[in-house]
Amino acid sequence: MAIHWGVLAFRIKFSKSPDVTIKRAVACLKKQQCLCEGDRVIVVSDILADGQFIETVQVRII
Repeated sequence: MAIHWGVLAFRIKFSKSPDVTIKRAVACLKKQQCLCEGDRVIVVSDILADGQFIETVQVRII
C-alpha cells in the first residue's frame, strides 16, 4: 500500500454509529498529539439513508 508523504495511518475500532467512530478517531488523534482543541477536521464518509448510501463531507471543530 502506498502512503503519500504527510499521511499517517491509525487503526481504530469501527462502530455501527458513525458519530461513535468519528469520536474514537478524534480521541486517537488527540492521544497521539495530532489534534488540539480548536483544530478543524475534514470528515469524509458515507451514511445510509432510506436504504441508499450518501457520500458526505463534514468540517468539524475539535
